[in-house]
Amino acid sequence: MKNVTVKLTQQEQHQISMECKRNPKKIWQYVNRHTKSETEIGNLKQHDTNGDEKVAESDCDKATILQNFVSLLYTVESDDFDTLPSRMDVQVDRTTFTVTEDDISKKLIQLKIDKSPGPDLIHPRVLDETHVRLIIRPLFLIFRKSLKFGTLPTDWKLAEVTAVHKKGSKSEIIDLLA
Repeated sequence: MKNVTVKLTQQEQHQISMECKRNPKKIWQYVNRHTKSETEIGNLKQHDTNGDEKVAESDCDKATILQNFVSLLYTVESDDFDTLPSRMDVQVDRTTFTVTEDDISKKLIQLKIDKSPGPDLIHPRVLDETHVRLIIRPLFLIFRKSLKFGTLPTDWKLAEVTAVHKKGSKSEIIDLLA
């Protein structure tokens, strides 16, 4: 049964890649269908300092409990800014660093198609099965502009952090201060 499912998925992806020039909507429909998460966080339980159990049912309460829990895991740094240099300026000679369309092509060919999508939510398999040469020029222009002005697109500076449940009940928030 698993082999049949894999075969059907491969056929669907192949069909989409073959139709991508005529109907680009098909790719985005496929990507959107496969990148949406249907999971939600269940009710969370937390014990306060008196030992009383508090149950968070609303999304806002759940977010607050998780935020408080995660904040306990990190060290708060000192606000003593006197130890920092007044200006942190790193000079890089961008004229010696170049990116060519050939460099981009080689990197796209080396993509591992079994990895997760990046911030653009485009799965590497989709890039692999579509005609890579169609996106080389736009990528080249983005990279060239980034190097010319010494800036990065905002999306490249963002990270999505996901908590991964390890053990125990998913509804219990462990109080690390206890």
